[in-house]
Amino acid sequence: MMDGKTEERNGDIDDADSFWDIALMQYPEEKLEDDGDHDCTINDSEQQGGKVTLYRLPNTSITLELAQLPQEEGVWSPVGCDAWYASALLSCLVLQEAEKAMMSDEFPSGGRCGIFPPVHDTSRPFQVLELGSGAKALSGLAAAVALSRLSNRFPSWTVTLTDNQLEVLHQMERNVAANQSKIISAEASRIIQRINVDYLDWGTNFDEIDPEKQCILNADVVLGSELVYTEETASALIKILLTLLKRNSGVSIWIVQVTDRHGWSEIVLPTLESHPGVIVDTVPLTRELHDTARTLVPMGGALDQYAFGAVKISNAT
Repeated sequence: MMDGKTEERNGDIDDADSFWDIALMQYPEEKLEDDGDHDCTINDSEQQGGKVTLYRLPNTSITLELAQLPQEEGVWSPVGCDAWYASALLSCLVLQEAEKAMMSDEFPSGGRCGIFPPVHDTSRPFQVLELGSGAKALSGLAAAVALSRLSNRFPSWTVTLTDNQLEVLHQMERNVAANQSKIISAEASRIIQRINVDYLDWGTNFDEIDPEKQCILNADVVLGSELVYTEETASALIKILLTLLKRNSGVSIWIVQVTDRHGWSEIVLPTLESHPGVIVDTVPLTRELHDTARTLVPMGGALDQYAFGAVKISNAT
């Protein structure tokens, strides 16, 4: 399907841990011998935008072909041009939770199903919203793959991928179009199984937006990775999270984040933890989960697995 020289990218970045180095994904690429252990493949094709990377999703037979934004004068811009390691962690967490959900269907005493509830009102689609999806929307697409595998429990569903930068949204649309048929079968498309791309600005006054637009805020599950890196993004994230919690009492919000990014520990977590009726639970990120995530996206810089944290945010029942 894709032409041109193919390289593989693997291992950690050796540069100093600078946020913008990671954000712009400016790290060296080297050609590695194919030993069968590396799942992250880069192709020089510009067919879908920038370089195309193959992501073989764990525990599935699906390989996504996702293109980053093309370079502009040698620099990838904006921040959401490519997939970050945190999005790979979240993708693996989503797919791991799908495996647990499938096991609980076979063995009802099989344990907790965190992201995918054991019971859902099938008279309406199960709704997933990804915040700050970026051009590749890796974890949002992984959620769509997970839902397609849980069709007995969720016969109809929607996954809405969002961002607030038009060039990112356009590339996201191209990536969805290139991979949708791998996720949603022709038979399934006759019922409501959809992957949507939509503009969402966290700073919006949500009470004043179009009612049709507000429906994306009624999500059952919200996903996000590496959402905070400044005071401004922290304050905007608090606004959208509290809106989501207010609109749907049963929503669960799952975020993977580098915990020392400015605003996360100083603003987001304390605000949520002190808000009446809001529960913030720590989600374990196991070594096995990290090992799997590294096959999708390199970790980056001087970071190690202890730099990343995950939380589940929900309303008290």
